Amino acid sequence: MVVLLQNGRDGAYIEIYKRYWALLYNLLRQMLRDDYETMDVVRDKCHQLFFIHSINNTFFINFYH
Repeated sequence: MVVLLQNGRDGAYIEIYKRYWALLYNLLRQMLRDDYETMDVVRDKCHQLFFIHSINNTFFINFYH
């Protein structure tokens, strides 16, 4: 999936989001114990991933991988 994202495939970003947003939300919810804060962090991370995808900066993608 990361390779597809690195190659600029829009579908890869969507698939990563679909697969992992609930997992990320649930893990953060347990840690933060606040729905609004959790959604804010999840939203921020998804925006960061999209920004990285949109500029196709493989350095940061490799950092997260």
